Amino acid sequence: MRRDLSVAVFGNLANMRELNLSKNQFNGSLPKTLLALPHLKVQDLSENSLVGGIPISSSSDEEPVSLEVLNLSNNNMSGALPTEQSFSNRYVRNLRNLTKLEEIDLSGNTNLAVHVNIPGWVPPFQLKRLALSGFDLDRAIIEEPHFLRTQLYLKELDLSNNNLSGSMPNWLFSKEATLVNLNLGNNSLTGSLVPIGHPQTALQSMIISNNHTTGQLPVGFGSMFPSLSTLDFYHNNFYGQIPMSLCHSNRMRLLDLSSNNFSGELPACVFTDFPDMWIFSISNNQLGGLVFGGMNNLSVGFALHLGNNKFEGALPRLLSGSLVIMSLYDNKLSGELDTSFWNLSSLAVLNLSGNRMIGKIHPKICNLTRIEILDLSDNDFNGQCQNLTGNLSWLEDLDNINILSLGWNEFEGQVTSNLCKLCPKIIDLSHNKLSGSLRPCLGRIFCDRETIELDNPFLLIKVILESYIVVEDTRGFTFGTKGNQYTYGFDFSDLMSGIDLSANMLSGEIPWELGNLRHIKALNLSNNFFMLTRLWMQEVFSVAYNNLSGCIPNSGQFGSFAMDSYQGNSNLHKMSQGDGCSSSHGSGAGDMPPDGSDRVVDDPVLNAVSAASFVLVFWALRPWFAIQLGCM
Repeated sequence: MRRDLSVAVFGNLANMRELNLSKNQFNGSLPKTLLALPHLKVQDLSENSLVGGIPISSSSDEEPVSLEVLNLSNNNMSGALPTEQSFSNRYVRNLRNLTKLEEIDLSGNTNLAVHVNIPGWVPPFQLKRLALSGFDLDRAIIEEPHFLRTQLYLKELDLSNNNLSGSMPNWLFSKEATLVNLNLGNNSLTGSLVPIGHPQTALQSMIISNNHTTGQLPVGFGSMFPSLSTLDFYHNNFYGQIPMSLCHSNRMRLLDLSSNNFSGELPACVFTDFPDMWIFSISNNQLGGLVFGGMNNLSVGFALHLGNNKFEGALPRLLSGSLVIMSLYDNKLSGELDTSFWNLSSLAVLNLSGNRMIGKIHPKICNLTRIEILDLSDNDFNGQCQNLTGNLSWLEDLDNINILSLGWNEFEGQVTSNLCKLCPKIIDLSHNKLSGSLRPCLGRIFCDRETIELDNPFLLIKVILESYIVVEDTRGFTFGTKGNQYTYGFDFSDLMSGIDLSANMLSGEIPWELGNLRHIKALNLSNNFFMLTRLWMQEVFSVAYNNLSGCIPNSGQFGSFAMDSYQGNSNLHKMSQGDGCSSSHGSGAGDMPPDGSDRVVDDPVLNAVSAASFVLVFWALRPWFAIQLGCM
């Protein structure tokens, strides 16, 4: 239903003090009378569908305007502010009565162009908050900051998502401290962060993620910014050691230095001196030394991302803390998992893949009653057979497991019915020493999980945190599809369900119950490989090149797969017309040549599409999430 803002209505509200019509479905253009109401202090029309330009005018040169807050964010407004014709004295004259303006938020209007550096113009207002994120912002706002230099009392500045170029604006820190929140994320800034003469004692949140800034962090970084609670330098080109002074900012809640080129040892104090730390991420760097700096008691309260570095040594004994996410993939960790490790009962995500861990999994792993992602795969780093071993009897107690990745280890025994008690999305037990036949109960292993309702704010935080997981854990999980190994991001589990039992020692018949897997559209058992997966466009079935025997079931989804899916199994036969099993020469699956028909979209393409769609959502949420942590 069309909902226009009525010019006539607002013209009769001359005494109105506050107007909040955010999060509605208003469309049409913005009435000129709104910005001319003499007593209006707060105007919030954010998150609507307004179009057109922003009319900056006043009804009379002598009439005062009381407007303090102007929020038009997340609409569809377009044009230029000011227009080319309004760079004249008329435009300046129309702005001169906005002397009380303190907050401007025009973020999220992708077709709006804003020019702020008007030659010779000194604004009549002093802003406390300026949010100009996600549209065509004049790049000179950083390179030639005439306008920003006039704003002496700014507390919040958001220029993110604008593809701004130029050097890191160190001049922002060259005056007395006023900034509380600074967001320059997702731009193209270069240069480095240099030492400053005025400590920014008011600055609590500093986001420069996804830029091209470089250089080393100043030795006195912690003294320069002593009050930081959010520091997000994700995906830049910083290098060198992380200074010990970082620990001076003991109010830190979110510290993200991941995806840079930091090297050397990480100061142990980052694990112990931040009592309010919620998320710490240093993944994808070149950092080394003992894992956790040799500390046992961790102060990080939610997520710890140390993946893809050079940390070494054994995980400490008597480890304690309230961690929910622990990601240590692709390091040089060794030794066994101490039994006390399983006392971290809050863990929902544990990723130790790509290390040198050895030993058996103790039954106390069942204490991890909240675990949703468990990845212990690929712990044969040097090719030696000293990795994780033992049977898998403990699996049945992992009630909440969503992704279970134990591939490339030395687990042995049969695929027991315990596995059928789970309700996962992904199970990878490939490249182990599992033997025996396939269990018929696998036909009912996948089930529908409850749909998350986002009305509950705590559940919304959970969704955002899961987004944080999949971005920080770039390794993802490796999964066999069509006889090849591909790596997927953890977010891809929402688009597929699967079991990978490839490269084991499985044998026997194919249970007909597997045709009842109503969530599955692909089944591949080639080369001692048994994989079930549901992808967007795939309709693949193959049990080629195994030692499977008996008849090919023709029930359920088996009837939708081509016969070349069964080649290479000399003891596997198709059903005859009388429901008997034909075993005559030439009719066995082992004699059927491949024809190359029914091609499907390659998995890397699907992965790229999924990743692209996710990144758009995540980058919309990441700054908000970081700021929320800073304000908690």
